[in-house]
Amino acid sequence: MKRSTIILVLLLALVGNLVAQPTAESDAKPYAIGISKMMSHPALDAIEQGIIDHLNTTDHQITYDLQNCNAEISTAIAIAQKFKSDKKDLVIGIATPPAQALAQVITDKPVVFGAITDPLAAGLVANYDKTEETNIAGISDLNPLRLQLETYFRIVQPERMGMIYTSSEANGVAQMELAKEICEDNNVTFVAAAVSNSAEVKMAAQSIIDRIDAMYVAIDNTVVSAIPSVSEVCA
Repeated sequence: MKRSTIILVLLLALVGNLVAQPTAESDAKPYAIGISKMMSHPALDAIEQGIIDHLNTTDHQITYDLQNCNAEISTAIAIAQKFKSDKKDLVIGIATPPAQALAQVITDKPVVFGAITDPLAAGLVANYDKTEETNIAGISDLNPLRLQLETYFRIVQPERMGMIYTSSEANGVAQMELAKEICEDNNVTFVAAAVSNSAEVKMAAQSIIDRIDAMYVAIDNTVVSAIPSVSEVCA
């Protein structure tokens, strides 16, 4: 089952549960869904649009409040507080900081997350081994990183691999640590550069380019949003 389909199944189940709850206003009041997105780039935009497109094919009456954090964690928190104040029926966090902010601020309504690589490291789930009662649901988008890198190593045989990651995002840190472990297991020198925002990505790439044979770009929203800069440095 595709990841987008899984998210939609979760959303339909949660929205369906809301519809099933008898209220005096159930026939007149549309259900309010708030979506908080870390930033605009094709992958995150596609998740947002896919959710809206599919829910609009259902019989549910829904209003959407679409918010963009513009890569600012403080904005993600402010958006979560706004959604709580507005009494949204269901909220969706696309990428780690928005999802974390929603989970921390909103505890009495369903919170759905998408585009999260490591929900455990992000504090969105307590463990992967058992189901617990919670208001939070979602999926991980972690790729088979070991398979990817070890296949690449066999084909290209680099001696040194670089990676730029966002030090303030659990996703970025988790993938950096895993990539480092895989490199060590395969006798490949690992060179990392941390950034805090997209404006720093080009400089980070420049700082390590002379020390590496290959550059790995993970599922890191900040780095991916500046991928043209990385490509320019690596060209």
